Amino acid sequence: MEKILVVDDEKGLVDVISEVLLEEGYEVKGITDPVEAIKLINENEFNLVITDLKMPLVDGIEVTNAAKNKSKDTEVIVITGYGSLESAIEALKKDVYDYILKPFNVIDISKTVNRVIEKQRLARLNRELKAKIEKNLNDITTLYEISKIISSANDLNKILTFTSETIQESVMVEIFSIMIYNKENKRFKIEKAVGLKENTKKDFSFEINKGIIGNSLNEKDIIFVKDFEKDENYIKYIDEEDKKRITSFVIIPLIVEDEIFGLIAAHSVKEDNSEDIDKLNLLSIISTQISPLIKLFLYQEEQEILFNDPLFLVKKQMESIVNKAIVYKGGLIFIIFKLYLKKFGDRAYKILDIHQKIFKKLKESISRIDSVIVLGLDSFVVILQGSTQVEAEIFTMDIKKELEKDIIPKGSNFLLDHGYATFPIDGKSAEELIGKAQNNLWKSIK
Repeated sequence: MEKILVVDDEKGLVDVISEVLLEEGYEVKGITDPVEAIKLINENEFNLVITDLKMPLVDGIEVTNAAKNKSKDTEVIVITGYGSLESAIEALKKDVYDYILKPFNVIDISKTVNRVIEKQRLARLNRELKAKIEKNLNDITTLYEISKIISSANDLNKILTFTSETIQESVMVEIFSIMIYNKENKRFKIEKAVGLKENTKKDFSFEINKGIIGNSLNEKDIIFVKDFEKDENYIKYIDEEDKKRITSFVIIPLIVEDEIFGLIAAHSVKEDNSEDIDKLNLLSIISTQISPLIKLFLYQEEQEILFNDPLFLVKKQMESIVNKAIVYKGGLIFIIFKLYLKKFGDRAYKILDIHQKIFKKLKESISRIDSVIVLGLDSFVVILQGSTQVEAEIFTMDIKKELEKDIIPKGSNFLLDHGYATFPIDGKSAEELIGKAQNNLWKSIK
């Protein structure tokens, strides 16, 4: 609501003008003392001042000067009589919007005021649009720079570092963190942060579906977290100095293929602040840009870890068989056969020869065996479907006798041992079943 000040030493005139403008929906202050009017102008913000030109003690020119000195955006309308026309023209030189001659029709006052206010609204809108255009250009430049640098990045740390620097400098968020989900401990942990103490960066983490933050992540949208300091799930991980500054913050999830794998937490953005909403919009666009690339590097790291695991391919094959057994509700026996050297000294080709012969023998027993998986150069995993432990033990002893008779004769430098695990009794995943079979193998050796 625009604020208007009406100044005239005639109270009746002040009341009439004020009443008309109030009906138009403006906030109006009417006053007959020009000295008091100048004081009000200095202490308040008025969109428009309507002042009589000829008044005792202080004239309308001084009221105009006060209004213009306070704000160049404040408009002034001068009321004057015919005898003071020259003074009114002088007032126009003071950058007043218009002058009105006495006597006048209050409708003319209303029309002039509406024109003034419309002019101010258009000027304000123009400034806002100009600022918005400048900001959009800055945002576009920022996003272009992000795209250019991210596209040439060759590791995850560089991407996170550059994203942090961009958020700090371009988005101007003072306290924020980038968190990544760790599948092993099933927690989100800070990877990069600005404005947080080292203890917070090192210790802070949280689980999905636990506490204020974890429960909010199900929404997969921008989340405003309030009363953060009251949640015991998190506050124990926050440095004492950070506790004083962080009571609420906003979370922008990092999502790829409908999966939240990370997030940006901005600790100084408010839900009801228009400037902060602009920051959020830019942060959302940045998160959309960086999400696929971060996910790609995380996937590559996972694959490197997996392929460095000698059991990776075995686990993949076993998981496929386990999944089928789950569907068809069948039982499985996993038997590990391990080849030992009684004493070192045999050449490598002899070991490989024995290894290949055992593998061939096991494959020939395929009518009794569902699958044979090579587990390194000294071990095999044999999988029997729908077998009981007794049947598995009988099969194991039979096949072991055949192997020892045809491939590992008495007196040789090789020893074959075994251990087994049953699905679903000993485990429901390849990891659990291999672990159980190996554990039983070590027990048999002892």
